[in-house]
Amino acid sequence: MVRWSFKWATSFGENTPDPVAVPPDMLLVGSGHGLGSALLKLKGDSIEVVWKNEKYGTHLSSSVLYDDHLYGLSGLIHKPPVGGLACVDAKTGETKWMEPSLRGSLIISNKTLLVLTIDGLLIAAEATPASYKEISRAQIMGGKCWCAPVLCDGKLYARNGNGELDCFDMTGH
Repeated sequence: MVRWSFKWATSFGENTPDPVAVPPDMLLVGSGHGLGSALLKLKGDSIEVVWKNEKYGTHLSSSVLYDDHLYGLSGLIHKPPVGGLACVDAKTGETKWMEPSLRGSLIISNKTLLVLTIDGLLIAAEATPASYKEISRAQIMGGKCWCAPVLCDGKLYARNGNGELDCFDMTGH
């Protein structure tokens, strides 16, 4: 039984990023095809749009939520220089900052954003709404990297479009 639905159709029929739960009762939807993003409040058998931000629309990678802020790579992944890494206030939809021209996917661990660009550059940046604060960067792969990296037990796994899967020890040992 469908309790509610929300139309979020792009011009290409592509809605790749997963919705992001924003506790206690909200859900972020987004797309990189000009729709941007919207925060939905779940109300039993209905929903209410809390805010929309047309400039914050992730294409392939889902946003991450940390400390009431959403971080994501906004804009089309294959069309530079549109978009970049952005921080958005989850409560208001206000864009706090955007670091232009970064394209790829990201995850978060220990208050640190781990961004894998489409060209295989891994960037570590602080998850803070104050401003973009890069910690480090390293070229870890070649080819096109469309998938988000995975971090498990101190190991970072990254894959590219050539079918290569690499594992990196992130513990410093």
